Amino acid sequence: TNTPIPSFLLQLPAILVQYYFDYVCKAWSSFDSPLNPFRLIVSRLWSRNAAIYYAIQSMAAASLANDLPGMRAIGRQTQQQAIACLRNNPRIGTLHRDNQDDEFFLALLMIGLTTAWHDAADLGLEYLKEAKDHLNKQQQMCQSPDSLFAKQYPLFQQCLLYWNMLAAFVAEDSLLLDEESVLERPDPETSVYLIDGHALPHPWTGPFSKALRLFYKTARVVRAARISCRTRVDT
Repeated sequence: TNTPIPSFLLQLPAILVQYYFDYVCKAWSSFDSPLNPFRLIVSRLWSRNAAIYYAIQSMAAASLANDLPGMRAIGRQTQQQAIACLRNNPRIGTLHRDNQDDEFFLALLMIGLTTAWHDAADLGLEYLKEAKDHLNKQQQMCQSPDSLFAKQYPLFQQCLLYWNMLAAFVAEDSLLLDEESVLERPDPETSVYLIDGHALPHPWTGPFSKALRLFYKTARVVRAARISCRTRVDT
């Protein structure tokens, strides 16, 4: 007879999803509230988008691995499942392309920003470049103000700038996006996040891009100082 699957393994995906919303979302967002866009968007998408479904499980498992080392293998497994679902996403040529573009960018963001959670040597920079190319392409295609992607574009733009800033502390210059041409600066009047048609000012929109550019330049100075010190020690 077949050995029955332990009940805790059957319940593990639900446990990891709940742990994401209870703990990981707060840490990953750097801030949290009922109106946190990352909480709202993921709440809307996780049950219908496989890449996001597995991505939040991988993030939860990686977080739990600090106290439960056995979770590392589960984190890597769900990360690979998220990547496989992302690559198999038939987003090109679909009838509901605009509805899927926000999902694809968010999946890239969640997977790429957390690759180092599973492997400290993997900075996920290929996802950063792919997210930038995707956002540029969609910004050109989604000119209608009624487009869901166009409404979320300011937030996604700031996500990309934030991601590039984080990478600047640890990545070589040649692997980063061009800071001055990552994306065009958002129009101040559109630098808000919309929820059910209502404008919500958000820390990752508006003047935040100016602060990010300053932090980016600081990151490059810190990186250069580290390399200089390492070179002196080696010589």
